[in-house]
Amino acid sequence: MPFVENRGVLTVLQNAVAVAGNGTSLALLASHNLLYEVSGTYTGLQVNFEGSIDAGTTWFPLSVLVASVPAPAADNVTNTTVAGSAGNGFYRLRDASGLTHARGRVSGTGTGTVTVRAVEGLY
Repeated sequence: MPFVENRGVLTVLQNAVAVAGNGTSLALLASHNLLYEVSGTYTGLQVNFEGSIDAGTTWFPLSVLVASVPAPAADNVTNTTVAGSAGNGFYRLRDASGLTHARGRVSGTGTGTVTVRAVEGLY
C-alpha cells in the first residue's frame, strides 16, 4: 500500500475510482486537523474515512464533520458528524493527534467515479 508524506499539501487518496478499494494512505506528521475533499459524479459508492495508529496496519472509522462550502473560517462546519461521505463536499477531522495515517476507503458498487483528496494542517 503506498504512503504519502506531504504535510500541508493536498494529496490524492483516490483518483477517479469506479470500484471499491483502499486507495493511498496519507502519513500524518504531527497533524492537528485533517480536511478531506470528496468529488465526482457517482452513485452507489461511499467514502469511508479511516485512521490508523500503527502505521497503517490496523484501520478504524473516523467521525468527521461535514464542512460548509466555502470554508474560510476554522469553525465553518455543521454539527453533522459522519463516518462516511454523504456526497461531494468537504469533511473535517478536528483532532488527528495520535494518528499515524489516514485514508478514504471507497466501498459499494455503483456507477461513475469518485475522487478523494486530503490535506493536514491547522484548520
